[in-house]
Amino acid sequence: KLPLFAGIQKMRFKRPVTPGDVLTMNVQFSRLLGGIAFAKCCATVEGEIAAEGEIMCALQEAPHEDN
Repeated sequence: KLPLFAGIQKMRFKRPVTPGDVLTMNVQFSRLLGGIAFAKCCATVEGEIAAEGEIMCALQEAPHEDN
């Protein structure tokens, strides 16, 4: 399945992220509700939390590439 961004819930932004920063996203899918997956996520820059919360993704069949 291909996850497509569908929304944000309970997101808290803790610090600004500027051009040149390396943003690391840690994502853990927590539940599935009728084709919508909910995931807890935490974004860090140099080990410092930049944002954390929950995102929603709609699950779609991945396109098949013929070679």
